[in-house]
Amino acid sequence: MFVPHSRPCITKNDISSVTKALKRNFVGHGTEVKRLEKYFSLFLGRKYCIAVNSGSGALKLSLLASGIKKGSKVATSVHVCPAVANVMLELGLKPVFIDVDNADVNISIDLLREEIRRTASVSAIVLPYLGGYVKDISGISSIGIPLIEDCAVSIGAAFYEEKIGKKGRFAVFSFGSTKLVTGGSGGMVCTDNKKDMERIRALMNYDYMAETGADFHVRLNCNMNDVQAALALSQMKRLSKTLKYRTDIAKLYAEILHGKEGITLPDTGNSSPAYHRFVFFAKERNRLIDSLKRSGIDARPTISHFMFDYFNLKKSYENSYRLKKELASLPIYPGLTKIELNAVIKGLRKAVG
Repeated sequence: MFVPHSRPCITKNDISSVTKALKRNFVGHGTEVKRLEKYFSLFLGRKYCIAVNSGSGALKLSLLASGIKKGSKVATSVHVCPAVANVMLELGLKPVFIDVDNADVNISIDLLREEIRRTASVSAIVLPYLGGYVKDISGISSIGIPLIEDCAVSIGAAFYEEKIGKKGRFAVFSFGSTKLVTGGSGGMVCTDNKKDMERIRALMNYDYMAETGADFHVRLNCNMNDVQAALALSQMKRLSKTLKYRTDIAKLYAEILHGKEGITLPDTGNSSPAYHRFVFFAKERNRLIDSLKRSGIDARPTISHFMFDYFNLKKSYENSYRLKKELASLPIYPGLTKIELNAVIKGLRKAVG
């Protein structure tokens, strides 16, 4: 048996929803998109939710709508999906990379505040919640510069029972192929500010400028289509069950790993992770992964990339270097069958002794 690290879970209801959308003989930006936007707005508790073609598209639109000028500095984690840095570079922005905390996988709020205070040159913050793990961001949510919460892999995660994605000027989500909710691709950008919503809609309105009398400037073809929306909406409707199953699996893994020599779990504090990934720190990470792979388990050495591998960074990123050496990720997704889950549990017990 081989248990993949991740895979989408497509149900009969998902297939039925997409089929109904196709039978309407309209696959562009239509009623299914509007239904998804309304559902997501009620789910998250934000006034405006705009469905787009990808998580990267959502981030790009958020940065543009924030009015950040080309050449400005934008702070984010040094341990982050390359898509975040890619969008910044595409827009001519300068990433400022901040180390993670020593007890989890996310950006250090203390170091972020220190960077903003020390340089006074950061124009915006893109704050990612990696692996579905979240943290308290109250220390920066009202700091006075645009905050974009990158919730691409964290739909439904919460801190003190409040869903993440409600504190930033913008929050962006992804419906990529193996995300918590998939539309095959797609994303969502959310805000409570009407003018910001109108800016984003205008940036996407590339096809009807003549009718509105608008001046010509660069517009972005970032619209989601009804097929993507139908699948994503179907998956959103069972998100609570998806999160519970992931949490149940995480508890099983944690029980096996708890107290094992050389192994620690991320500090989740008062949060409720979405567990897009289940990760732990292991002094003998490579040996454990090799053991799991021999058991047919596709364990991975990390959940994202370290930007010091790609940028000529002069700073010391002590905590992130530790993550690079010790972080391990296990399969955890709703499509994991009982047989596969038992195989992971058996392989994990064998690996940790």
